[in-house]
Amino acid sequence: MFREKYSKDMENIKPSEDALSRTRIKMSGAKAGNVRVFGKKQLIALAACFCLIAGSFAVVFMANEPFNNKEYEDYENPYIVIPDTNVPGSSAIPLKSGANYKSIFKKIENASMQNKNEYMAVDFLTDGATAEEDIQYAEAPQNKSTTTGADDKYSDTNNQVSGVQEADIIKTDGKYIYACGKTSQYSHYGYYYSEAEITDEEEQKGRVYILSADDGNMEFVSTVKIRDDEKDTQYVLNEILLFEDIMILIKSGQHAEPMTTEESREVKYYSYNRYTYTTSVEIYDISDRANPVFQNELYQSGYYNSSRMIGEDLYIITTHTVYNPDENKPETYIPYCSSYSSDYLVPADCIYVADEVTNAVYTVVTGIDVTNPYNHISNASVLGFAGTVYSSTSNIYVTAFRSNNIYGSIINEKDIVGQKTVNGETDIYRFSIDDGVVVYSASNSVEGSLLNQFSMDEYEGDFRIATTVYEYKPEIQSYNNNNNYVYYRQTSYYNNLYILDEELSIAGKIEGIAPNERIYSVRFDGDIGYMVTFRQTDPLFAVDLSDKTNPKILSALKIPGFSSYMHPYGEGLLFGFGKDANENGQVRGLKLSMFDISDKTDVKEKSVLNLGQEYYHSEAIDNHKAILVDSEKNLIGFPVFKSGSCGYEFYTYKNNSFVKVGGIDLSNYYISELRGLYIGNYIYIFAENMFIKSYNIDNFELIETLSFTYKK
Repeated sequence: MFREKYSKDMENIKPSEDALSRTRIKMSGAKAGNVRVFGKKQLIALAACFCLIAGSFAVVFMANEPFNNKEYEDYENPYIVIPDTNVPGSSAIPLKSGANYKSIFKKIENASMQNKNEYMAVDFLTDGATAEEDIQYAEAPQNKSTTTGADDKYSDTNNQVSGVQEADIIKTDGKYIYACGKTSQYSHYGYYYSEAEITDEEEQKGRVYILSADDGNMEFVSTVKIRDDEKDTQYVLNEILLFEDIMILIKSGQHAEPMTTEESREVKYYSYNRYTYTTSVEIYDISDRANPVFQNELYQSGYYNSSRMIGEDLYIITTHTVYNPDENKPETYIPYCSSYSSDYLVPADCIYVADEVTNAVYTVVTGIDVTNPYNHISNASVLGFAGTVYSSTSNIYVTAFRSNNIYGSIINEKDIVGQKTVNGETDIYRFSIDDGVVVYSASNSVEGSLLNQFSMDEYEGDFRIATTVYEYKPEIQSYNNNNNYVYYRQTSYYNNLYILDEELSIAGKIEGIAPNERIYSVRFDGDIGYMVTFRQTDPLFAVDLSDKTNPKILSALKIPGFSSYMHPYGEGLLFGFGKDANENGQVRGLKLSMFDISDKTDVKEKSVLNLGQEYYHSEAIDNHKAILVDSEKNLIGFPVFKSGSCGYEFYTYKNNSFVKVGGIDLSNYYISELRGLYIGNYIYIFAENMFIKSYNIDNFELIETLSFTYKK
């Protein structure tokens, strides 16, 4: 029954004859071997270029030479951002733009050898023009808002910043549920059926199930599979995003090519395939949920790092590693962006390069308007680093840890007397974002390494970041031939908190917080920052950030265990999720804490619930998207791993205590992707590739179960 409905659903997203006709017209002239020349539109664009470079962040039409030498006659080139070359200086690795491809090659040639030694690879370029019968260009969808009543509130992905949407494997708009199946996790985790049991290749593709949800009653409406038209590239679905009547699928492609005999000899000890990665977004008009209409697909180099969406503006961040650069083939060392209509190498003006490149890796950031998704609006690529992403509504920050070279030979012992060093610094690179336009705007660095994206925050123009610093002391060791070498022994570690101003200059800081403990979680809430460190006990620090030049620790609460995630929970309360520990610091089972933060100078643990050693782990320990925390609904949900099983549980907070509402227990299963959400008075628990279940929130009575499983 489900297979029949699935087949009918898939038929609904085939392109119409009218769309095919428009596509054939668009793609006429796309013949291999044609040489692209400047046409009337390109000349106008070039003239516009000179007119618009009036400010630091000028946006111009720019005709870029496509690397595949295809001719696309009726095609508008993407907007290209001319970057500001006068970015404020800092202690981070300085970056400059405007180099040509040849100079970039010189920078990257030596750095790429390290990547090549790790595993051989050759760059793969997505063919932008796929078979025309597979493409449907529809008119840009009209934005329609979905209204719900006061009793129809629904949960969202656990986004860090209000107004900045993060992608996940399940979404809801209050009327429909959009659930991913067979994402990238599919190839890494074993479910109770094996891939070998599925003989139809179509059934192995990632897909999104669109379900109607009405008072706990669910029904399959349609299914959208990822497009996998390139036979030599394996695509997996990562996450999805929604904007009104638009659905965005984010997927990653991996292309493998066996090494040549000569390359195998060069590696000597190992034989690898050569891999390269592509990330793409598929955009659908879902005004009619039963008939999703494919809009376009946009590609960019690199594997998927992260994404953010602000309104209709989507930003995709990828990491592109270079392995085998060929000076005569820019496509082997320059990232690219493409759509079905064209392939373009990123213009040199949009690539920022350090004076000295030690890592042959790019961070590629693109901006896309999902209501008009026919090309990227802008691109900013930085050569030399990749790292953790944080985004506000106006800036994207990418941070990269830069390790100090703390090993080397010495001549005299006196050269190291009294010396000490730290493990490295975190470089911070800020990209301004507005209406899909991405521009590199500032950089700096701070000592130490950060934990995750919650270690960063932007508030009233200032940027705050918390790091852990490991300190080393040099010692001399002698080896053969009486050669002396320096051995650095870790002697201590501590934590720092920095406030950086609008120029990313350090305005204030607190250093040396909690010696010999490291950060386990951070949460910024306006003028206050909360930081949890741990070694044997859990100090929860409350920090006053109101004076950015003079931040102050207001209080430090020490209790057993630690919180790995914190979330404001209504007026005067802070929720903590983590693990319990005994007096010796031995970690035990999961733990829920509610902190009274009404007096910031005297933070207290108001209540605690230790779930016991049987509850030994949760995906929410490391992934904030896996936990649901809603103070207005008074609902807390998270996945659990117990001895011999896994599950998902919901709790409320009543009368100063945590009360279990209900949950599911999946005996003999180990499923890493579990999510919980609510719509109105009904809870939904989603187990990827298995099922979605609905419950009444009042009594946790099971309403319905829909299965996603295919079996022989």
